[in-house]
Amino acid sequence: MKNCIYLVFLFLLLGCNYQSNQKKHVQITHKTINIKNNYIGKAGPIIFANNKIIGIDFMLDTCFFYIDTEKGELCRFGIKGQGADDFLYPYTLQQLSDNTFGVYDLTAKKFSEINIKDSIKLEQRHYVSKDIMSFNFKKLSNNRYLGFGPYKNEMFIITDSLGIKINAFYEFPYKDNNEKATKNHLRSMAYQGTISTNISNNKFIYTPTFGDIIHLYKWENDSIKIICKIECSYPSYTIEEGGGGFGAPLNPNNIAGYISSAATDQYIYLLYSGTKLIDFIKEKKEFCGNTLFIYNWEGKKLKELKLDIECRYITISTDNKILWGIAYNPDPELVYFDLSKID
Repeated sequence: MKNCIYLVFLFLLLGCNYQSNQKKHVQITHKTINIKNNYIGKAGPIIFANNKIIGIDFMLDTCFFYIDTEKGELCRFGIKGQGADDFLYPYTLQQLSDNTFGVYDLTAKKFSEINIKDSIKLEQRHYVSKDIMSFNFKKLSNNRYLGFGPYKNEMFIITDSLGIKINAFYEFPYKDNNEKATKNHLRSMAYQGTISTNISNNKFIYTPTFGDIIHLYKWENDSIKIICKIECSYPSYTIEEGGGGFGAPLNPNNIAGYISSAATDQYIYLLYSGTKLIDFIKEKKEFCGNTLFIYNWEGKKLKELKLDIECRYITISTDNKILWGIAYNPDPELVYFDLSKID
């Protein structure tokens, strides 16, 4: 396919020992929110805001949903289409306040802000960048945005609300000098993953879907600074480039690592899979995992928990007490785990 970028995933995981002063493999039991009036088609990322779980639905014509966690009712909104207020391919979410969330539209290259306090209202929408593609975009302040993508020389960019690049930082990970010699935008395809910001939007975590890598960053004064990096293993892949496109197919025997993340100002929550990619392909199954790591913002692992059901996406309540997840059982359902009783 010409004039496009191939988003191709694959992975490798090697063992890595972390220090922890907590007991490992504590299992926690889920409870299910029984949705009374509707259902989820194919769930995407979720966030928590104002006692609601907001999510993307990749299957249905209404591309967003929210579930009232107290009433168990589901509301759909957001139309897929070409209209002025429609969405082409909403891809990631970000909590901006108790009543507002942001969504990055991968195909339209737009970042939108939606208010759900009393009624659902699209408040702002603008291009994040008309000229370059990004895997993800997050809002940092009223006129600053964080971009993450296959840029020529960098991993992150900061833009203003007009999509004009203000600054750029770092390059994608590499395990040795041979891999470093691979062009940054080609290497980026193997290191796609998740970015989650804290509630204050002045810190964020990056984890690739494959490889055992955790990066913590902070943002201040139009600069991105490294808090810490933990790199234990790297994805194994080959490079494909030509015909106006490029990609990085990887060995299907590699292992999926951190498949979803969430963060507050105090803690970071990482959902780990540990399953070979080939197994997901054979079973025609969504990425899923049941190991939860909890870190602080200094990069110290505090807890390792086992969920009694595998989840695809997670989010966390603002008080760090409830972990929410999307589980396939076999259809997607909303579950939650009480973390307040975990020592």
